[in-house]
Amino acid sequence: MNKFETIEELATYIDEQQVVLLFIKTENCGVCDVMLRKVSYVLENYDYVEKIEILLQDMQEVAGRYAVFTGPTILLFYNGKEILRESRFISLENLERTIQLLEN
Repeated sequence: MNKFETIEELATYIDEQQVVLLFIKTENCGVCDVMLRKVSYVLENYDYVEKIEILLQDMQEVAGRYAVFTGPTILLFYNGKEILRESRFISLENLERTIQLLEN
C-alpha cells in the first residue's frame, strides 16, 4: 500500500499515473474490508491499474478534495481525471466494464 503524507502528494501521484483506483475506507467498517478484498480480486486481472488504499480518518483532506463522505468509496482515475465513482454498494461489474473500456 502506498503511503502519502499530504493530499498534494496523493493528487500528484494520481495525476502522474495512467490508471489509478483510489479505495477509501473507514475504521471498523466490515463492508469496507469485504469490498476491498473483492475489488482487489477484480484488479488482479489488470496489473496496469495502480490501487491506492486510504483510511479516511488518516487523511481527512480526502473528503474535501474528492467529495467523499463515507466508506467504502472507489474513485477510478484515467490520466488524472475521475471516470468512475461508487460508494457503499460498489458494482464490481461496472468497475470491470469501465476498466475494460480503457483497453480499447
